[in-house]
Amino acid sequence: MSHAKKPVELPLAQQDFLNRIREKAGCRGGCFDVFAWRGKRHRFIELKRSRKDRIRETQKRWLSAAIRCGIKMHDLLIVEWGFGEGR
Repeated sequence: MSHAKKPVELPLAQQDFLNRIREKAGCRGGCFDVFAWRGKRHRFIELKRSRKDRIRETQKRWLSAAIRCGIKMHDLLIVEWGFGEGR
């Protein structure tokens, strides 16, 4: 018995938007972890583990491309998380 799930496909407008960002970034990688939208508003969220993770060069390029495609800074969120390290 297979537990494989069929991939979820994005609505065409959202997929086109991501494709435009990817094209401007010049790379396939770098998209933030979470992509959410309501109507024409988009939000991107990146999760980074405290002291273990950092923004990669491809993510910097992707971030710059997203801004050039019209994403506002308040629609980009980087969340640093941890298990209480250093407390």
